[in-house]
Amino acid sequence: MKYAILFASKKGGTRKVSEWINEKLGTENSVLIDLGNNQEPDLNAYDTIIIGGPIYAGNLYEPVKKYLDQNSSKLIEKHLGLFICGMNEAEEDAQLERAFPESLRHYAVAMAYLGGEFDFKKLNWFERFLVKRITGTRASVENYKKEAIDEFVKKLSTH
Repeated sequence: MKYAILFASKKGGTRKVSEWINEKLGTENSVLIDLGNNQEPDLNAYDTIIIGGPIYAGNLYEPVKKYLDQNSSKLIEKHLGLFICGMNEAEEDAQLERAFPESLRHYAVAMAYLGGEFDFKKLNWFERFLVKRITGTRASVENYKKEAIDEFVKKLSTH
């Protein structure tokens, strides 16, 4: 089985998660494709397509959203895995639903919310202000869902 992991990452968290997924699937069987740099990857050589992106202010990061809008019909022809990264666990189901069109969710063999981080060193002053105001978080915090990542990879590799 050959895997393509398509992602875009604004502050590096989704890249981290994509790299962990890549390692768990076996780097000899999978490739990372940054949609921030490549909106037209050739996916013909891959059996399974995994797509992920971060959620900002309740919305999927634009490079991922744009790719999905332009390629949904091609994606349903492959085994499909969908994931988001974010820090609002209370809204994870709603965010997954808003992030991915129903047509893709219907065909996905795995779908997951995989956590995220607020890295205050990578946030500008306005982003830090918003994080503090909205979440009450006053310092960098990391909350990746390692077990969810393992379960996500397991579902992908057994289909």
